[in-house]
Amino acid sequence: MTPLLFAPLAITFWVWPVSPVAVVSGFDPPAQVWSAGPRGLDLAATTGQEVRAIGPGSVTFAHSVAGRPVISIRHGALRSTYEPVRALVSPGETVRAGQLLGWVATGGHCADRCLHLGIKSGTDYLNPLLLLSRRPAVLKPNRLRLGGAPARMTSAAALPIHGCIAGWSPSSHGPRAPAQRADPRRPPAREWRPCALNHVERASAHPQPKLGAPPWFAPRVDPFDRLARQ
Repeated sequence: MTPLLFAPLAITFWVWPVSPVAVVSGFDPPAQVWSAGPRGLDLAATTGQEVRAIGPGSVTFAHSVAGRPVISIRHGALRSTYEPVRALVSPGETVRAGQLLGWVATGGHCADRCLHLGIKSGTDYLNPLLLLSRRPAVLKPNRLRLGGAPARMTSAAALPIHGCIAGWSPSSHGPRAPAQRADPRRPPAREWRPCALNHVERASAHPQPKLGAPPWFAPRVDPFDRLARQ
């Protein structure tokens, strides 16, 4: 795999391209790069629904591919792709996070209408759930590893996916209400966890960046300046 470097390294806000959010088909790339398979997320959407940029960047593509209208946006080292979308923007245009890109069009691969969202770093496909969050996603510079994925990054730990609402759901160990107090003398055998976190962990069999513990927040700083002082 090519080195996986997330940019920008400073605090970045990523947003969902459609609202409300429901994942129709999750990230499940094929074992071989030449094989067919889902390399992104299929989000429930209707024809004519607004599609917005997940982050700030520059439009690199807004044309049809095999009869499907596609938009691609460059976010530093990352590239996001949206289809099928009737474009409002043009190549070379700079967009901000949440800016209207266009509207869901016909011609997608879903039996029912959906929006396909893909994320790439170089030639590698990434799980979009690892970027989308209501809070800043921050990657510590000292956790970057060449030749593989970052050791840790924050994730969408409280967002609705697979029909969940933004809240809590039973973990794989069985349910226990969040408000229920556990016996301090014994570790809890059952717990409730953020709904999205449960789904993200099911995709952990794929070589993706691991989820962080609680999200790490810091003032906006230049990470390269920090690296230079080490």
